[in-house]
Amino acid sequence: EFLRLSENREVQAWFGDIRGRRPEIVNFQGDINDLVKQGMTSFHVSEERWRDPLLLEGGGLSKKELDNIQIGWDAILDLDSKNLEFSFMCGELLTEALKFHDIKNYSIKFSGNHGLHIGIPFEAFPSFVNNVSIKDYFPDGVRVISEYLKNMIKDFLSAKILEKYNLESAAKSVGKNANDLVINGKFDPFKLVDVDSILISSRHLFRCAYSINEKSG
Repeated sequence: EFLRLSENREVQAWFGDIRGRRPEIVNFQGDINDLVKQGMTSFHVSEERWRDPLLLEGGGLSKKELDNIQIGWDAILDLDSKNLEFSFMCGELLTEALKFHDIKNYSIKFSGNHGLHIGIPFEAFPSFVNNVSIKDYFPDGVRVISEYLKNMIKDFLSAKILEKYNLESAAKSVGKNANDLVINGKFDPFKLVDVDSILISSRHLFRCAYSINEKSG
C-alpha cells in the first residue's frame, strides 16, 4: 500500500524524531523494506503528484515551475480536535456532503492522534474549470473545496454537537471556555474541530495510511 500510494509522489520516511531526506522517491517494494529495516516509524507522501519528484531538489521553485512538473493533486481534508468525537461527527457530515455531490471514491482514515484525513483523488475532478486545467488549481482549489464543504455542513455540525453537549461541556472537553465558541453571537462548531488549512500548501506531506503516529504511538 505504501508503494501504491507513493506513485508519482514525493515521499519522506520518519524514524522516530529523525526525518529522512527529501525529495525522495521509492520505486520498488524492496526500497520500503529497507526503510523498515532502518527503523522507519511512519511514511509520508505529498498531496501533489509530480512528473519526477526529484526535480524538486533544491527547492525555491516558482508557482509556474511547480505547475510545469506537477501532473495532479489530491484534496486532503485534515480534521483535528482535542475531543476525537468532534472529529468523527465532522467527518461523518463531510462524507455525507461528498456523497451528495456524487463523489464515490473518497477515502477516510484515522490520523493516529486527534483526527481524520479525508482524501478525494485527483481522478474525481473535472479536467478543466473556467477553462483552466484542474492540475494548476493547487493549492487554491483545495481551499475553495474545504471552505465550501465547511459552509455546507456548519449548521448540521452545530446541531449534532448540541444534541449531546452544551457549550460549557463542549468547550471544556477541548480545553476552551464557552465564550471561545461564539462568534458574532452564534456558536461556531469549527472552534471545536478544525479542518486544517496547513495541509493546503505546496509540498506539504501527510502521514500515509498504516503509519504510526509518533506523538501518540
